[in-house]
Amino acid sequence: KIPTRIRKNVRRRDEGKCVDCGSKKNLEYVHIIPLTSGGSNSVGNIQHFVKSAKEGNWNKFYEEAKEAVPMPKELKDRLK
Repeated sequence: KIPTRIRKNVRRRDEGKCVDCGSKKNLEYVHIIPLTSGGSNSVGNIQHFVKSAKEGNWNKFYEEAKEAVPMPKELKDRLK
């Protein structure tokens, strides 16, 4: 579960909108790097997505995030 403090900070940063389409309805908190792949519950690893935007565009954002987020080589290798 994402801590309340982190959820509030993500909501403020993303202005309560989907980072993909800008909608304010049906939002979900989504980990850029999933917890199961070594991601964290940090503001920098969580974004707002509308469920449909997440489903359709998640691979694009995930691939971009893997390149943009500095991480140890061992973790990058696990995400391949």
